[in-house]
Amino acid sequence: MCYAHSLWLPLRDECLNVEQFASVADEQVKIEAWRVDYNQRRPHGSLGHLTPTELVKQRQAIRVAEAVAFSS
Repeated sequence: MCYAHSLWLPLRDECLNVEQFASVADEQVKIEAWRVDYNQRRPHGSLGHLTPTELVKQRQAIRVAEAVAFSS
């Protein structure tokens, strides 16, 4: 599955097919709320049961530690 499908399918199935949007502004608010939940609150099995935000923080910490070790 390509990267775009791994995001598009849950967005469609969990938000677009479930929600009814009263206006473009309402649509933007609901999709943004879904995006925040998807990236910051929901663990993903494919990411070792971390949220995407947690995974990014973990990888950044590893890179910093490697840079510090390399410069010593």
